[in-house]
Amino acid sequence: MAPLRIAHVSDFHFRRWTRFHERLQDRLAALDFDLLAMTGDFSAHPRDWRWVARLIRRFVRPFRPPLGCYAVPGNHDAVILSQQFGADAVRFLRNESVRIEPNGHVIHLAGTDDSWRSVADLPKTLAGCRDGHPTILLSHVPSTIHHLPDDIVDLVLSGHTHAGQWRIPWFGSVTVNDRISRAQTHGLHRIGRRWLHVTAGVGTSGPFNFRLNCPPEVALLTLRTHRGAPAANASTCQITVPRRAHHSREGGCG
Repeated sequence: MAPLRIAHVSDFHFRRWTRFHERLQDRLAALDFDLLAMTGDFSAHPRDWRWVARLIRRFVRPFRPPLGCYAVPGNHDAVILSQQFGADAVRFLRNESVRIEPNGHVIHLAGTDDSWRSVADLPKTLAGCRDGHPTILLSHVPSTIHHLPDDIVDLVLSGHTHAGQWRIPWFGSVTVNDRISRAQTHGLHRIGRRWLHVTAGVGTSGPFNFRLNCPPEVALLTLRTHRGAPAANASTCQITVPRRAHHSREGGCG
């Protein structure tokens, strides 16, 4: 199978449209990808769902990847937010899966609802994925990988952690914010027979809305078949933003 390229972004925490989001669009437009995956927390506050829905549409408008744009909700997103989209701009996956066919090969793309509100349903999400084809799971929280059946899911894409949002050299993430190890709060990891990719995301959340040594990023994952099983690698594209446009400080996030 030819490589499958997935652009992975997460945790916008939209408050308003800024120059930062225009730069983010430019960086994403410069990448060559087959599918756009967005793993939740579009909102800063759930009550802003109407405004956030408009901003999501504005953000994805320039992109028409051949396999589509997919998303799952996060714990900051109102339930009604995902109901504002059909398959035209962004397809939200809420405890369901779809079949995509890159180069004629079948892959299941599944997505869970928000586990923080206890509405995630893994058995329902993966019900149609037991036919031996590879499965990619979008889940806002990375710890979902520890609750999966043994025989399903090859790659999990997550956000939520912001890679700690604050990172200290030789220590890593100041906060973990999920039931995973500190090392797993960012990047690509092999866990058992599966891959987990956790992006640092692009936005910030309180109580201190800025990043320290952890710039926002867009990740590009390339999937190949290796000895009959999917293998993955990831590269990241850091986004440098004027401080007035977004509370961010430059630095490494690896």
